[in-house]
Amino acid sequence: GEARQRMWECSPLRYTENVQAHVMLMIGNNDRRVPTFQGLGYAKALRNCGKKVEVYCYPGNGHQFTTPECVSDTTINTWRLFRQAFEQHHNATNVMQ
Repeated sequence: GEARQRMWECSPLRYTENVQAHVMLMIGNNDRRVPTFQGLGYAKALRNCGKKVEVYCYPGNGHQFTTPECVSDTTINTWRLFRQAFEQHHNATNVMQ
């Protein structure tokens, strides 16, 4: 019905084909806002569209990551992804010059 159509219009799944960036999903397995199955479903939809996706699941964490191991791991992985993106952009820019 109408409610289902509105949910679809707001769903990230609707836009998976438009994603152009490398996607990193960090999922807390106790997340009550975004259940694990939804995050994994989004990753699957992106992969089915040929998108590059990394998924990290963190036991004992919810939507906000609180355990020290999780905080350090997410920080390291975020910096790694940014560094890779910067290096790819930098290398592409140098090739064009």
